[in-house]
Amino acid sequence: APLRKTIAEVKDASEAATYASNEDLTAHKTSFESYCRDSNKNFATKSDLAAAQLGSADTYPPATAPPKVKMPAPAEFSGKRPDWKTFISHMNVYFT
Repeated sequence: APLRKTIAEVKDASEAATYASNEDLTAHKTSFESYCRDSNKNFATKSDLAAAQLGSADTYPPATAPPKVKMPAPAEFSGKRPDWKTFISHMNVYFT
């Protein structure tokens, strides 16, 4: 008799856990479906972003990037082989 009682208790506990787990799953599913339905309200649009940038331009100093060092433009290519090598190395420097 005690064993039968224990089996019944385990069965009840198992059913309760399954029910709770199914309830959780349903709640998550509902929550996710609501999120998907309302996602257009949850995400900023391009116009929201533009408005925020305009708004922040008044209050914050712009984050200035460090000035880029302007490389001199490569010399004209004469067609001679040694010049070709220096031309290529200048181009590599210029475009990096």
